[in-house]
Amino acid sequence: MNLRTANEADLPTLAALYRLTVLANAPQQYTMAQTEAWAVVDADSPRVQQFILAVTTYVAQDDIAGIGDDGHVTSAYVRHDCLRRGIGSVLMLAMLTPFEAGISTRAIVLTVNISSGIGLFF
Repeated sequence: MNLRTANEADLPTLAALYRLTVLANAPQQYTMAQTEAWAVVDADSPRVQQFILAVTTYVAQDDIAGIGDDGHVTSAYVRHDCLRRGIGSVLMLAMLTPFEAGISTRAIVLTVNISSGIGLFF
């Protein structure tokens, strides 16, 4: 699986992935109003550009995972029809590489204080 860092040209595709992921997974955990509010995304908005480009965001095909300079995992999205194929694990391992190599000294701590649908990711 080829990984690369996201760039501005990826914004429309990654925004669409975000929306698709929310619409496919959120209704099982959240109300329709919550799902619809969460799924609103515009690739041209500063909010989306910051979400993807202000952190190191890895892309594997159309799947993404982002990590901030502080070690905070900002996003992890695997397309709903590609779950359980190890893509999420590859993305998480890529995010850990700078820490293992000593490039970054901040530690990552993953907690359960995240989205209800995260169980599908692992």
